[in-house]
Amino acid sequence: DGRGGGAKVMRIRYALGGTADRTGTLRVNATAQNITFTPTGSWTIWVTTNVNVTLNNSTTNVIRFESTGQDLGNVDQIEIL
Repeated sequence: DGRGGGAKVMRIRYALGGTADRTGTLRVNATAQNITFTPTGSWTIWVTTNVNVTLNNSTTNVIRFESTGQDLGNVDQIEIL
């Protein structure tokens, strides 16, 4: 039924009113990867980006966005596809 663990795509909806990319860390369980948010033109313009993640085959997964010294995009929603 597609609800188990393994390789998945996570869709992230965000806005970024700045003029420069902002990069941070996306941590899913114990695995970290860089994630870059590109400007959307305004804090009221929302876009989506997809990233590949690996989920545990259980009901417990920890998803965390971490700053590396700068603010990130304004994350509104995440969805596992």
